[in-house]
Amino acid sequence: MRGAQRPQRAASLASYSGFGGLSEVFDPANKAWSNGYDALQSHLTNEEYRAACSSILDAYYTPPDVAKAIYEGLQHLGFAKGNILEPSCGAGRFFAAMPEEMRRESPRLRRGAGPALCAHHRRCASR
Repeated sequence: MRGAQRPQRAASLASYSGFGGLSEVFDPANKAWSNGYDALQSHLTNEEYRAACSSILDAYYTPPDVAKAIYEGLQHLGFAKGNILEPSCGAGRFFAAMPEEMRRESPRLRRGAGPALCAHHRRCASR
């Protein structure tokens, strides 16, 4: 990928929230979502379509506002530093939303995530 395309691509990927909130697009009888259903049918292979459809119950990326609100709640409860576990990393929204003072004082732990993705979010968060 060319350097000029990276920020645009990164912004596009960061806006992805998974298929968890789009179960209607997989229903061929749902007329309101027929354009989306047709688009998925034409752009995905049968295997990709089945994988996307099977992920609607558990494929969801937390909106940035929710991640920020969780940190605000933790701070309200008195949590200022400590071990932070990001169990799936996903789009890295919890790393990105971490308050600066908490980021400086807390080791970030991850499990089940691609190390390169989580490392990328640690680097971005430390800027």
